Amino acid sequence: MSKNKTIIFLLSAIFFVVLAILVYGVYEIRSENQKISDISNQADEATRESAVAGSIRSIKNSYAPSINKIESLVITSDKLVPFIESIEKLGKDMGLTIKTTSVSLDKTDSSKEIKYPSRVHISIETDGPWGGSLSFLAALENLPTKVFVDSTSLALDAAPSDSTLLTLTKGKLAGPTVRSWHTSTNITVSIFK
Repeated sequence: MSKNKTIIFLLSAIFFVVLAILVYGVYEIRSENQKISDISNQADEATRESAVAGSIRSIKNSYAPSINKIESLVITSDKLVPFIESIEKLGKDMGLTIKTTSVSLDKTDSSKEIKYPSRVHISIETDGPWGGSLSFLAALENLPTKVFVDSTSLALDAAPSDSTLLTLTKGKLAGPTVRSWHTSTNITVSIFK
C-alpha cells in the first residue's frame, strides 16, 4: 500500500504543480491582455485625436478667408493706429484736408478682468468741398468696422468779402470763390485687447 500512497502522493503533487502552473499562466495571460487592451485604447485615443486634429485643420483651412475677414474687422490695440491712418487716407482720397485732433481711451478698472472691449474716442476735423465732406461722413458710418458717430458738425468757412457766395450751374458749384466746409466729427470704436 505504501507504493499506492506514494503514487497517489506523487500524482497529487503533480496535479497541484500543474494546477499552480495553470493558475499562474491564466494570471499572466490576463495581465498581458490588460496591457494589450491599455495599449490598444491608447492607440485608439491617439487615432481619434489625430482625426479630430485633421478635421480642425481642414475646417480652419477651408474657412481661412472668412476667419481672416472677420479678424480684420475686429480692432485690437495693435490695429488702432493703422485704423486711424486708414480713416485719414479715406478723407484725403475724398479731397479733404484731414486732421485727427484727439484720441482718448475710456478709463476702466484694471483690477477687474473685463471681457468687454474698451472704447476709444477719436476726434477728426476736415476741410474741403461739400461733396467730399458729406461722402466722408457717409463713409465713416459705413466702415466695415462698427463705428459710433457721437457727434458731427458741418460749417461753412468764413464768407468772402464779396456778396456773391456760390452759384449752382448744371449741378456744379461755381462762383468767385469756391467755399470750403469744415467738419468736426467725434467717433467711438471698440477695441479688443
